[in-house]
Amino acid sequence: MKKYFLLAVVFLCSLFAVPAFAQSYNYEHISEFNSDITINQDATIDVVEEIHYYFDTESHGIYWEYPIEYSVAGFNRTTSFKLEDLYYYPEDNSSLKRDSYEKSTSNGWIELKIGDADRTISGDYVYVIKYTLQDVGISYFDDHDEVYFNIIGPGWQVPILKSTATIHSFTDYTDKVCYTGEETSTSSNCEFTTSGEDLVISTTSTLQPYDAFTFALAYPVGSIENRTTQVWIGILLSNLGILLPIPAIIFFKSLLKKKWSNKKITVIPHYEAPKGLDPLMAGYIYKSKSDFKHISSAIIWMATKGYVTIEKEKNKTYINKVVDNVDNETQYIKDLFNALFSSSEKVNVNSMPSSFVYKIQSIFSKVRGDAISSEYIDKSRTNSKGLMTVGGIIAIFFSLFFLLPMLSAFAAAGTALGITISAIVMVFIGSKIDIKSKKGNEIYYELEGLKLYIDTAEKHRIEFHNDPEKFRGVFEKLLPYAMLFGLEKKWAKEFEDLYKDTQPDWYRGNMNTFDVYMLSNSINTLNRGIRTSTTKVYGSSSGYRSSSWSSGGSGFSGGGGFSGGGGGGSGGGSW
Repeated sequence: MKKYFLLAVVFLCSLFAVPAFAQSYNYEHISEFNSDITINQDATIDVVEEIHYYFDTESHGIYWEYPIEYSVAGFNRTTSFKLEDLYYYPEDNSSLKRDSYEKSTSNGWIELKIGDADRTISGDYVYVIKYTLQDVGISYFDDHDEVYFNIIGPGWQVPILKSTATIHSFTDYTDKVCYTGEETSTSSNCEFTTSGEDLVISTTSTLQPYDAFTFALAYPVGSIENRTTQVWIGILLSNLGILLPIPAIIFFKSLLKKKWSNKKITVIPHYEAPKGLDPLMAGYIYKSKSDFKHISSAIIWMATKGYVTIEKEKNKTYINKVVDNVDNETQYIKDLFNALFSSSEKVNVNSMPSSFVYKIQSIFSKVRGDAISSEYIDKSRTNSKGLMTVGGIIAIFFSLFFLLPMLSAFAAAGTALGITISAIVMVFIGSKIDIKSKKGNEIYYELEGLKLYIDTAEKHRIEFHNDPEKFRGVFEKLLPYAMLFGLEKKWAKEFEDLYKDTQPDWYRGNMNTFDVYMLSNSINTLNRGIRTSTTKVYGSSSGYRSSSWSSGGSGFSGGGGFSGGGGGGSGGGSW
């Protein structure tokens, strides 16, 4: 009788335990991330990634990103990436293989948009991506050669329950180490085992979103083909651009006047921002580039539209989520909103979420893309400006450090100096190219008119006393644009008595101490917080971080190894 009673208890427990277990994994995640990595003597690395992805909602597939540019002594270095094979299939039916994807390159990244835009999928799918790398994650030290490599980069937006990498090496290694966790973490929640002659590295705990998985292997000196010369040649070639001859200077001056300049328009006051132009786009058109201050301006703009609130709590400033989504806005505004609140509905501006930090460059890229597609920016002028600037800088360097010493020996220093001066002129001409289109130029002068109005609107400081509600709307509507022009303090000063008896709906704090001057200080805090958070991540390179051969760093404790510090490493999410 007791036996049957115990069986019944076990059976009932299982009924309740299984749903609870299933529920704990009923969210978008990667259940397995298996890598097969072959390290070759010629400094190439062959990688096969097998990603078991669970979709909890209908999706088209995944996007997969990989860094291909790194910072080397202040120069950008493009590395070799070759996609060998790609396919995916339902986990329960490997015969239904598909290979639909779109490939693009942007800001030092390869992005694969895997899936079909005309169909959706859900549940468990397996993605297999095979590629070959060269000059990524390879270092040469006095006492050893080293492979310092990210199995997984700090860029996946979903948790990874288990990751295993099988390492095939062309020769025996002398030391090994592995790291897991968010970038710069020195945690080692991973273990090494062997399978025949191969090394197997596995995680021992779940990788949270934006966690990395990194290993380093040491080899005897001279084991790996030393490609230092090829790497530096590649650095020079990737930054060389086009070295224009001296006669081309006159030609480009002519182009600057005829094709690379816009007509000047008389500036007249504009009392409203250009219709349909948010601060991110307005800032890009006005400065012909994106700036971190544009992000702060966009956040204030979202606050005045009721999407978020700004909260001052003692010495800290927070951004609070108000609405569930901003689907009626542009994609880059939606990306900004979603990145802000990916992990919490209340964000400290001095400690922005990693998803926000890593998304900034992508947001800037989309703003630029929209500016071009909306015909605010002339793409051909943008390309010409880049070529002129890079070509001129390279020419100056080449003339001063190669031609001048060499030609001086032949009493021809004047030739080298002439080329140097011509290169300086080239850089100057490039900096004067106006990348705005005719349409963008008209918007620019509208913004100049708005700046003029904001800078000289003293009479409204008097008039608003007759209708304070009206002028609160004027103040709040133009505040984000005043920030773009660096006039937020002046704009706040002109309306210093506006909130004497109340405060904005989008601002939370002590009503007894609120005034527009305090709001101005909060804006400055917001600017500093965003700049500080983003600089910590983007200070090193276009990719996640500089690869070890780029920075000369080592993955071993004496060299300061950490998770995400090696070369390579994919990231991504669903779409």
